[in-house]
Amino acid sequence: MARPGIIAGITVLVVATTLQAQEWATYSNRVDRFEENFPGQPKVEEIKWPSEYGAVFPGRVYSVEQNGSRYSITVIDYTDAERIHAARTNHTEADRLPIYWQVDVQASIAYAATKFRQRQV
Repeated sequence: MARPGIIAGITVLVVATTLQAQEWATYSNRVDRFEENFPGQPKVEEIKWPSEYGAVFPGRVYSVEQNGSRYSITVIDYTDAERIHAARTNHTEADRLPIYWQVDVQASIAYAATKFRQRQV
C-alpha cells in the first residue's frame, strides 16, 4: 500500500513539471521561415548585420529573457545580396569578380560562427 505522502509528492512533482513545460511554446515565423521553441513570445529587434566583406544586410533578433536566462535567434536576410553588394561604396579589388557577392553569402555561416566565438561573455 502506497503512503499518502509519497503520492502527494509525486503529484506535486508532475504538476510542477507540467506547469514549467507549458511555458515553452513553438513560435512559427513565416516571414523569416523558421520555427523554434521559446519560453514565451519573443521580442523582435530589427538589426543591420555587417558582413565579412563589407556589405550590410537587414536582420532580426528574436529573443526572450526569463529567470535570468536569454534565448535568442538571429536571422539575416541575404535575399538581395547581389544588389546590396553592387550598391556598396567600399569596393575592393576582389569586387571585380562577378560572383563576389556569392562568396559573401556562402561564407556567412563561418563568419557568424567566428563572430560568436569572439564575443565578450
